[in-house]
Amino acid sequence: MIGWIYWFALLFGLNVELVSIGIYLHNLAPVLPQWSGALAAAFMFIALNYVGVKQSTLVEAGFGAILILSFATFILVGIFNIHGANYAHFAPHGVFLPAPAPRAKRPGNGVPP
Repeated sequence: MIGWIYWFALLFGLNVELVSIGIYLHNLAPVLPQWSGALAAAFMFIALNYVGVKQSTLVEAGFGAILILSFATFILVGIFNIHGANYAHFAPHGVFLPAPAPRAKRPGNGVPP
C-alpha cells in the first residue's frame, strides 16, 4: 500500500511542481517556453533518482533547509515592517499597547479619582 501512495504522490504532486517550475522560469526568462522549464526539471529529477537515493535525499534536505530559511526570512522581514500608521484605521488607540481611553472627570466632589 505504501508503494501506491508514493506512486500517487509522485504522479500528482510532481506534476504540479514541474508546471510551477515551468511557469517561474518562463516569468524569469520570457524567451523560454513554459514546457522547457518543466521538461528540464523533470530530467533533473529523473537523473537525480537514477544516481541514487542517498544523493536525492541530500538534495531534498537542502531544499527543505532553503524552505525553512525562506519562511524565517519572510517572518522576520514582516515583523520589522509593522508600522502603527498602517493600522490606524483598524486600531485608533494603538496596535500593540493601546493607550487607555481618557477618563471622564467627576464633577464637584473634590476627591481625586
